[in-house]
Amino acid sequence: MAACSICRHPRHDEINVSLLRIGTRPTARQFALSIPALDRHKKHLPKQLASDPSAEIASEPARLLERIERLMKESETIAEAAKRVKDWAAATSALREARTCIELLARIRGELQAGNQFRATVEAERDRCP
Repeated sequence: MAACSICRHPRHDEINVSLLRIGTRPTARQFALSIPALDRHKKHLPKQLASDPSAEIASEPARLLERIERLMKESETIAEAAKRVKDWAAATSALREARTCIELLARIRGELQAGNQFRATVEAERDRCP
C-alpha cells in the first residue's frame, strides 16, 4: 500500500495543524489538496499523535489537543462553581463552552461525522450504560 500523500507532502506539518484548526475544506483550498486525500489522512492522524507524541508531526497538533482538553476541563470547573452559587447564566455559558470543546475533540479524533452524527459503537454504548 502506498504511503499517504499528505504524510509525504513537504508541508505536512502545516497541513496537520491546519486540519486541526480550520478543518478539511479550508485546508484543501489553502494547500490545493483534494478533500478525499485529506479525509484519508485524518483517519490516521489521531493515531499518529497518540502513538508518538515526541514525533515532529505531533508537536503542534498535540499541544493543540492538550489545550482543548484543558479548556474543556476549565469550562466544566467554572460551570460547577457557577451552579454552586446558583449563577445559572454563567453555568450555562460555561457548559456551552465545554460542549464546544467536546465537539471539537470528537471531530479531531474522527468520532463526529458530517452532519454532527455521532459515531457510536454498540460496545461504547454498552460501556456507558449501568
